[in-house]
Amino acid sequence: MGAPRRAARPPLALSVALVLALGACSSGEASDSASSASPTADATASTAVPASSAEPTVTGEPLPTGPETPSAQASQDATALSQGDISADELPPVAPDQTSTVDGADIALGTMRSEDLKAGPGETGGPGVVIPVKITNNTGSELSLSGLVVTVTYGADKSPAAELVSAYGEVPDSVAPGETQTVEKAFTIPASGRGQVHVVVDLGPDHAAATFDGAAPS
Repeated sequence: MGAPRRAARPPLALSVALVLALGACSSGEASDSASSASPTADATASTAVPASSAEPTVTGEPLPTGPETPSAQASQDATALSQGDISADELPPVAPDQTSTVDGADIALGTMRSEDLKAGPGETGGPGVVIPVKITNNTGSELSLSGLVVTVTYGADKSPAAELVSAYGEVPDSVAPGETQTVEKAFTIPASGRGQVHVVVDLGPDHAAATFDGAAPS
């Protein structure tokens, strides 16, 4: 008998075809895996929380401020007074026949009258005006008049009028609650300057000053 025959080898071309087919299948599976993973990655990227941005910068005009508080105004007045501006605490002027209210006290002028004033020691007399100052105490407590000062200027240039202290009586110490005191003050004012008179009534450094503008009798 002859020797047994070996099984025939498959052709080389067939082997190569099998290898290529297997490689193609592997590539396809990898591509499919990559494709299926891509939507997940996209979804993750789209749901990521954005980084917080810095607070916006506010631009534009500054907000308007409100009116000054009484304490701020009082501080400004005190500073002006300390620098010699005695008009810093004056209220707006009213007519001589009107009333100005200062810290619960009503201040008014009586009927002014023209007189030839007699001088006392150290004073100079002459034509002048007597100005009654009426003070009504509505504060509910005793109102001291120890700091009362009355000043007068006249004319367009506001020349100071000289007071004749000796011409009329002394100022009372105080005004009782609900009472009215009238204090007469005398000033030398030339007839030519009486058409424009400015009267300031100041109860003291702790109070604002009432002011009156008008004409005095000639």
